[in-house]
Amino acid sequence: MPNSKTDIVIGNLRELTDVRLSLHEKQIAHLGELAELLCDEAGEDEIFFRDEAFAARYRELTGLPSLSSVSPLNAHRVAVAEGILSAASRAMLLKRLTDSLGIRGLQAAGTFFDEPPGEENETISYMKSSYADEAYTCFSTLLREPKVLYGHDFAEICENVYYGRCAYCILPIENSTDGRLAGFRGLIMKYGLRITKICRVETGGEGRTVFALLKKTLTLPIGDEAPMFEFRVTAENGLLPLLCAAEVCGMQPLFVHSVPGESRSYDMIMTIDDEGFCGFLSFLHLEYPAFIPTGMYGEIRD
Repeated sequence: MPNSKTDIVIGNLRELTDVRLSLHEKQIAHLGELAELLCDEAGEDEIFFRDEAFAARYRELTGLPSLSSVSPLNAHRVAVAEGILSAASRAMLLKRLTDSLGIRGLQAAGTFFDEPPGEENETISYMKSSYADEAYTCFSTLLREPKVLYGHDFAEICENVYYGRCAYCILPIENSTDGRLAGFRGLIMKYGLRITKICRVETGGEGRTVFALLKKTLTLPIGDEAPMFEFRVTAENGLLPLLCAAEVCGMQPLFVHSVPGESRSYDMIMTIDDEGFCGFLSFLHLEYPAFIPTGMYGEIRD
C-alpha cells in the first residue's frame, strides 16, 4: 500500500544512502589531495613505509574518530561500521600515495622487500619419490642447467637451502586428502623459505598433491598467469580491516587458514592485482609490520 510506514522508512534510508554516496565521492577527492601532501612530506633518506616519522604521521592522520557523540546504545555498531570504512579509506590513501611516488605495478613490488638475490646454482634438493620426481621434472623446465641433491629427510633438504648447499628445494604443501600440510608449513617458516612456484601432481585416482619450489628469497612472478601472494599475519583485531584493504586494492583472497597453536595468526593467499599490489603492500607494512611474506608465485599448469 502506498505511503506505508515501510515506504517511509525505505525513502529515508535511500536519502541517507544518496548523502553517503556523495560524501564518499568527496572523501575520495580529499584522500587524493592528502596522498599528494604526504608524498611531499615523505623523506628521501628512507622509503616511506620504513620511516618511523612518516609512520607516526600516518597514524596521527588516519586514526579512528572519537565516538563520544554516539549514544552508548549504538556505539558498538557504529564502531564496527566505522572500522570497515576507515580501513577502506586508509587503503585508498596508500594506493594513491604509492601511485604518486611512482611505486606501481608488480615490477615495483621489490621495493618492499630487502632480500638480495644471492647466487643461484640451480641445484634442487628433494626427497626422492615417484611423485617428487614428477614435481622435479616440472620445476626443472624453469632452469637452464638443473641438478639434483637428494636428502634423507625433509629437514635436511630445507637445511641444504638454508646453508647454501643448493638454491632450491621441493616440498609437498597440500594434498586432496589432508588439505594443507601443517608440518611442511612449519618447516617453511622455521627455515625462512619462500615459495617461488607450485605444481600439482596426480597421486592416483582423483588424488592430487601440490608441490612447492622454494628458495631463501622472494621472486617476483613476472609473466606468470594469475600470480599469487602468500603471507602470514597476526590480526589482533580480526581480519575485516585487512580484507577491506585487499578489496580496495583489487586483491582477492583465495585461502585464509588459521595457524595451529597461534592465536589470531593466519596464513593468507591472495591473487595479485598489478595496479593495486604496491598499495596493499604499503597497507601491510604500516598496519601489520610483523607480517611475514612466504611467497609470490604462479602455478605451472599442464
